[in-house]
Amino acid sequence: MTTEITKLDSKTVNRIEKQINERLAELSEELGINIIVSGGSFSKVEATLKLKIQVPNPDSPEVFTKEGEDFKNYAHLLGMEPSDLGKTFKKFGGETYTIEGYRTRARKNPILVKQTLTGKMYVFSIEAVKHHLATTGGKLKKSVKDSVFENVPEYIPDPDPVFSEGETNNKKEGNKPKIK
Repeated sequence: MTTEITKLDSKTVNRIEKQINERLAELSEELGINIIVSGGSFSKVEATLKLKIQVPNPDSPEVFTKEGEDFKNYAHLLGMEPSDLGKTFKKFGGETYTIEGYRTRARKNPILVKQTLTGKMYVFSIEAVKHHLATTGGKLKKSVKDSVFENVPEYIPDPDPVFSEGETNNKKEGNKPKIK
């Protein structure tokens, strides 16, 4: 069945995307990798779709993702372990989430998690994930930043600085300390 497309709208682009993914599934199986078209932009006369190619993980049925690899690489800087990738935790409401990755460009909520029940993806702050892991039975680890500065004494300025004879610290009067 041939259908002539005269303009692009979201319904048409979604239908085209679905057909492309069906044909890419055959190629994915043949090559042993995951190839999907996901997202993009369109106008009335042109569409640009994103093609995502992922290498499968030999240790599990899941595929490697950039965010998952980034989590493994940056876990120690976040105060977590690379093995925390894929761990599940419960939030206050009882929903269960699985850690899926780390978004390197996100400042406030960089941890990517998937809700186990729905499969929907969410983002959490590092502190929230560490808290939920600790309350779900994990252990809380200090981040590299915290551990580097834990033994550094706090700087407390001297409230009564000692000046040489004739020196003052009064800048309002224009007095400058004498240099010896």
